[in-house]
Amino acid sequence: APELNLGYFTHEKNPLMARAGLITLDIIQKNRLAERAKVLGPSLLTRLVELQQRHANVVERVRGRGLALSLDFVTQADVSTNTRSRAEAVFFRCIERGMIVNYPGYGRTLKLSLPLNIEQNDIDLAVNVLNDALADEAS
Repeated sequence: APELNLGYFTHEKNPLMARAGLITLDIIQKNRLAERAKVLGPSLLTRLVELQQRHANVVERVRGRGLALSLDFVTQADVSTNTRSRAEAVFFRCIERGMIVNYPGYGRTLKLSLPLNIEQNDIDLAVNVLNDALADEAS
């Protein structure tokens, strides 16, 4: 029958991966990591908005929820003279400084997905790295 779908991918119905997923959910719940993200996220969002205001010629908007945030970059006036987007340039500047962020591809958005168990000093470091990378892009 056409509506019958048994699934045929190797990652489906794998008991080891299902168990790993259940353990992950258990750790998130026991350590109250989602609640932690609800506290850390708004604080980080506020700090990123401050960065946006400081670098308004580079960052147009900051948005996010919890520890999943993004920066939307101002579109460059003359893209013909730029080989990379601003988001990509800032991405590489962050990498050079030891911070991994999600590669923006050809878009104008840089995404940050911080781990739920991140420490405050690591958040401070991330904000400093972003500030330096944005300052480089502004100059």
